[in-house]
Amino acid sequence: MILEAVVNIIPSITNFITLLFLMIFIFAALGMSLFGLTVHGDFITDKQNFADIGTAIVFLLRCATGEDWNKVMHEYTVNVDSGRCIDDQDYHVLSNNKMVTTACGNSFSIFYFMCFLVLISWLILNLSVAAVIEGLENAKQENMGKVTGDDVDILIELWMEYDPKATGWISVLDFVCLIIELPPPFGDEELTKEWQKKTKADFDAAKKRMYNKSSYYVNEQKRIIVKNKDILKILKSYKITTYESQNHKVHFKDIYQKLIKKVFLEEVKDFEISKYLKTKMKNQWLEKHKKVKEMQKTGFKAH
Repeated sequence: MILEAVVNIIPSITNFITLLFLMIFIFAALGMSLFGLTVHGDFITDKQNFADIGTAIVFLLRCATGEDWNKVMHEYTVNVDSGRCIDDQDYHVLSNNKMVTTACGNSFSIFYFMCFLVLISWLILNLSVAAVIEGLENAKQENMGKVTGDDVDILIELWMEYDPKATGWISVLDFVCLIIELPPPFGDEELTKEWQKKTKADFDAAKKRMYNKSSYYVNEQKRIIVKNKDILKILKSYKITTYESQNHKVHFKDIYQKLIKKVFLEEVKDFEISKYLKTKMKNQWLEKHKKVKEMQKTGFKAH
């Protein structure tokens, strides 16, 4: 799960990281132009300065963390009055001084460092943190998916009504009734509304309206009335495998895989269910059916 979260986060923060290093590079180049020859002090040292682009980038990364950036800023405002620097340092002065920088700073450093901190430390870094948080939330949602533990419970509880002995098999007509009964995300509200009657009075009224009883399938216990042609449509849409050796019954393993695929990626043929979701479904099944030995006879495996 952690690896999946990292994979989800990387695309979200790539743009921010690219922008971050681009801005740091720009500020580093500007810093070299403004402060590259400034005399060293307590916070401007041989390893922390704008002498070259590499050192400048590392120096700004340190400032981006907030470490002594204000002291560095003030040190770069050093002027002639301090007696530590000169205004007119050029290449000849620098070479005569054995390449030791002695130039004064620039009052522009206050504006420079304030802009840097606002853009880099406060804006871009905070946006990056927001992107990381969003990535983690997305990863969590993908792991949880559209299917929750309660949805799995409802599926298994309804299945048990058609398969009380936990054989793992039900008839094709029972499968159709199961689909009609199931609430979203596994089920379809339109199917439930159309074919399952809420009250006995509605069910009896619907039975009276049947002009050709042989064209309908009726389940008295579930108060389901569905046309035979619609049964074929349901079976065609789910493409559930039937097993001749089991009198053309359907297996729970096939049904839950098809239901989950239909929830997530209905049109994608090569979609694979994650091991996490398979294990979750299997554990819920075993929890509902206490007789483990009986479950082993069904051949149910999370594979």
